[in-house]
Amino acid sequence: SLMQQRGVVGASVAVVWGDDDREGDLSYSRTYGYGDKETGDVADARGTAFGEGSCARTIAALAALQLWQEEALDLDRDVNAVLPRELAVDAVFPTPVTLSRLLTHTSGFADDGSSRPASADSRRGPGASSRASSPAGSEAEAG
Repeated sequence: SLMQQRGVVGASVAVVWGDDDREGDLSYSRTYGYGDKETGDVADARGTAFGEGSCARTIAALAALQLWQEEALDLDRDVNAVLPRELAVDAVFPTPVTLSRLLTHTSGFADDGSSRPASADSRRGPGASSRASSPAGSEAEAG
């Protein structure tokens, strides 16, 4: 099966259907595979806890776009204008970090989870030169 090919032990799918006037109703729910492969426990929609993976990012992006659609959020505003001082993004980027750039993964942050800036090449996107400026300003081979 595809789950075995991909190394997926268990999965859960739920579809909630509703409209703006009422809460959604669960219209479909199904689990696949194991809740615990070691014990052989089959996944159960009501009792098996799965890690959320990257779902929170999608939900946050959807919420941000809904607020933008209602004109309650400006996606192009510098995030420092609304962040508390202790969470402010250092002014190390040539342009302000905006929600739009964060949502499209073009903010300039490194891919390693740190808050340090990425190399100049990674901000330029695919096909960029393999040379980047080092922090001291001298040219260094990226590698």
